[in-house]
Amino acid sequence: MVLATLKDGRVIGGFYGRDSFAAYAKDGRDLYLQQRWTLDSDNWFEQPANDTHGLWIPTEEVVSLELYDPDDSDAGDQNGGQAAAQSPDATAGQP
Repeated sequence: MVLATLKDGRVIGGFYGRDSFAAYAKDGRDLYLQQRWTLDSDNWFEQPANDTHGLWIPTEEVVSLELYDPDDSDAGDQNGGQAAAQSPDATAGQP
């Protein structure tokens, strides 16, 4: 799961899975997430967006990227990336 903060202040998120792509050429470092997710008022993952065909994020628009594990590490591949991500607070105190 990826949260991207953009230069204009918006936060967008999605699932990075087998069909996603991170470019690393000197002329392009864009990111393609195979599934866009809607975010709640706290900018946390809510659910996959309806009819999503992915999300392309141009590097020049990104201020920061945050990466999170889905609830179940295999869920993304088995369910098309539709695993819900846990809030970092939900895992506090767990080994």
